[in-house]
Amino acid sequence: MVCYEDKDLNEFDGLITRNCQHLNRSLCNSCLFQHVQKVFEITFTDDIYCPELDCNVKFDYDTVRKILLSNGNNKLVESYDRYVCYRQLEQMDEFIWCSNVLCNVGQLNEGG
Repeated sequence: MVCYEDKDLNEFDGLITRNCQHLNRSLCNSCLFQHVQKVFEITFTDDIYCPELDCNVKFDYDTVRKILLSNGNNKLVESYDRYVCYRQLEQMDEFIWCSNVLCNVGQLNEGG
């Protein structure tokens, strides 16, 4: 998603991450936010990659969070934080979700 609008240079603040493979940015801050927002909302994943042509660097947690915060959408940031937290918990052998489908809580149990 690219707007193709003429914008001030400050809308293209340097590299998105130090690991990016491109020298300059072609996406403005607004389009970058929309890209991250859509990828997260549609795929509900934290596997979010730089949209710049031929870059394909995976954004880390701090980068995604910074991009989401740049638009002031606190609800979206909270949703992303919750997703990352749940994903980390699910990777722990001791963690299990409550068996009640109406419950969104889990717990750590000794011995899994």
